[in-house]
Amino acid sequence: MADAKPKFSKLSNDNYANWKFRMELLLRKQGLWKRVIEGCCPPAKVDRGVVINQTEIDDWESQDDEARGTIGLLVMDGDKTFCFIHPII
Repeated sequence: MADAKPKFSKLSNDNYANWKFRMELLLRKQGLWKRVIEGCCPPAKVDRGVVINQTEIDDWESQDDEARGTIGLLVMDGDKTFCFIHPII
């Protein structure tokens, strides 16, 4: 069901408040809201020169990609200019 097409308008110049509310609900439903509000990848934990939490980092990056994709696909084409200049992280 997470792949079902959202039933709300893409972000445009005149619907930010409604879009923001619905986008938060969609990302929560998909389990991705934490990626938006946490803001950064977990730091690498190194033991004797070896990263011991690589799976955690990879999972975070995968969910970050999913959240960015969801957000980007729900912005009107002409309004995407400034969407991802700064990373979500």
